[in-house]
Amino acid sequence: MKKCLYVLALAVSAFALNQCKEEEAPMLRNVKFAFSSSAVTGAGGRVADLPDGASLWVSVEHANGSAVCSLKKLSILKFGDQYVSEPLALPEGNFNITDFLITDNANEVQFAIPKEGSALASLVEDPLPVSFVVGTNEVTSLNVEVVSINAHQPEDFGYVSFNITVVETEGFDLSVFIPGENGLELSSANALLIHEEDTLVVKFLAPAVNSIRFDADPDEFYTLVLTEPAYGRYSRTFRIGELEEELEGSPLAVVLEPAFTIVTNPRPLGYPEVEHRFTVGLNTNESVVGNIHIDWGDGTSTEIVLPRACSYCEGTHVYPAGGPYFTSFTGNLEAIESLRIYYDNDFSEVSLKHLTELKDLGFGVEATPQTIDISHNVKLESLSFDITSITHLDLSKNVRLRNVSLGMNQYLTPEAANLAIQHICTNAIAHGTREGFFTIPSDWDQKVIGPVTPENILLLKKLRDDYAWYVDTWDLEL
Repeated sequence: MKKCLYVLALAVSAFALNQCKEEEAPMLRNVKFAFSSSAVTGAGGRVADLPDGASLWVSVEHANGSAVCSLKKLSILKFGDQYVSEPLALPEGNFNITDFLITDNANEVQFAIPKEGSALASLVEDPLPVSFVVGTNEVTSLNVEVVSINAHQPEDFGYVSFNITVVETEGFDLSVFIPGENGLELSSANALLIHEEDTLVVKFLAPAVNSIRFDADPDEFYTLVLTEPAYGRYSRTFRIGELEEELEGSPLAVVLEPAFTIVTNPRPLGYPEVEHRFTVGLNTNESVVGNIHIDWGDGTSTEIVLPRACSYCEGTHVYPAGGPYFTSFTGNLEAIESLRIYYDNDFSEVSLKHLTELKDLGFGVEATPQTIDISHNVKLESLSFDITSITHLDLSKNVRLRNVSLGMNQYLTPEAANLAIQHICTNAIAHGTREGFFTIPSDWDQKVIGPVTPENILLLKKLRDDYAWYVDTWDLEL
């Protein structure tokens, strides 16, 4: 009798790491497998449940056939009628599942996906290999079926054997911390463990004690790389014996430094020589003494000594390839009062949380994330988001804004456009902000995104007539 469970694999955004070498680690996404126990075994059959202490063992390869992981063990937690595995970190791209086994707490196989051409392949709609795609921002869903091994031989599934050998490997435990209001607090992170040209471990770290295990050579050097949005990139190279001696059985504790982080996607620009360049414009407070450290995410860094000689500086970095790269700015971030990135300097993620003194922000004529959180930048006075990929924008916390341009944002929804108008007008009126400038949201054809609500039209008139703002309304007549 056929027994099956339906399995949903969800690819959930995490935040950037950058490729197999430390210098060029690829963007990683976290793939979780959620198992539903609601599928019946057949006509009149009972509902199939996973055994207590069950684990998922999965093998994944790139679409070109190169291996990603072989029988990677993932723990499974139960939430109501759902079973959810720990995340499996994978770069963006096309992949195939080549092995998919569920074991009990004794590592005995209980369920499996049959392989194509096997005797039981017809029991499932999609036998192995199962193809799936890990995308950029969207959630990827993959529905597969697993069949109970009851009354079947491994050969019936296309396997030589169901014996899983658990190899004890060396390694260490690891916890990641970030500064909090009441001291250090545990944090999630993405981890890479690298040996020369190879990535040995890719793992999402929960805000807890995490185990890093691998086949270690005592004479070789390994590099641990950690990234988390809004915090500086961490890198440490070590020999396993020296690290174990240092830790004396305790977890490695890593404290991440607050940072301005951005995942850059440099375009090939220039003629006749083509370079992958990324340019950032910064203006810093001349009274702040210290430094700003830029980790470009490709193994190189730049040190900015404060105060700087120029009042507004553009820094251009040339990357070895197109990225993406997890770039972090750490140090005296309170010095940064202006940040502007324009013209083909594409980026897919950004965290402005720790730029608390930011007064001027501008992104434009480039690909950007769909949402950009500026709720922590409460001192912002000037904001320019022109020709971006933004779909939603919350300006409710930015009560000091007096110079705002939101022109030619093709993807901004009418609801988001009206909300932006409402926030700008009500904040300015509530705080008595006079003689400001506001270019209301428009599309690439320079037409107002709307329709603008009657309430917002009254607010725009009040802003113009009573508070002396210049309001650029494009084709909208007030």
